[in-house]
Formats: sequence, C-alpha cells, structure tokens
Amino acid sequence: MDKFASLIVGSLVGGVARWLFSEALSKAGDGRFPYGTLLVNLSGCLLIGVLHGLSETRFPLSAQGRMLLVVGFCGAFTTFSTLMLEASALVDRGNVAGACSYVLVSVVTGFLLFRAGAAIPKGIAALAVTTKASRPSAR
Repeated sequence: MDKFASLIVGSLVGGVARWLFSEALSKAGDGRFPYGTLLVNLSGCLLIGVLHGLSETRFPLSAQGRMLLVVGFCGAFTTFSTLMLEASALVDRGNVAGACSYVLVSVVTGFLLFRAGAAIPKGIAALAVTTKASRPSAR
C-alpha cells in the first residue's frame, strides 16, 4: 500500500471511529457540554503520544505507517475544528465560562496526555533493559 492509500485508509477508519466514539459518549451525557468531542480529542492525544514514543524507541514507523496511523487515523480521529465550533456554541448559549474551560481542559490536558503517551514506550523500553540486565547469566 503506498502512502496515499495509507492516508485514505487511516482517515476513513479514524473518521468513523471518531463519530462512533463521540456519539456513544454524547448519548451518555446531558447534551449541555460536548463530552464526546472532549474525550475523543484527549484519547487521540494519548494515542498519538504513544505512537510518537514508540517511533522514537524500538518501533520506528515507516513513512507508510506514519501516514496510516498518525496523519490518517489520528488526524481524522481528533478534530480541533469541532472543538472550536462547540466552544463557540457554548458562548452563543451564554456559557462563556464553559467554553473557556472546555478549550483550556482540551489543550492543557491534551498536551499532558501526549507527553504521557510519548513517555510510556520509553518507560517500557527502559524497564525491559533494566529487567534484562538484572537477570543472572546462565553459565
């Protein structure tokens, strides 16, 4: 599969996953706050962080893998434009504090989850090295 096909497949799967995930979470809420988009964006930040961390440790992504997973899937799964639309709708309904908290929580928590996701593979790699080094060698 070439890079363009990888982008198409990743985008298709990511877009459908976002819609399904967001719809399921939105139905669980009261409809006054866009929890579905918030949780999709935050989980996407964690996922893209993990993919980034993996690619910097033992599992570098090929150009095709990056196009499929990072650009395609994560790009279609998370959606900053929807965040802005929903924040604007909160302002239009008179909920300025809710809009500000939504944007702040999305950006700050998203960044922290990205950093945590990127650290997970590095921690696993370090643990594997430590565990391997502490095993007694067979003679």
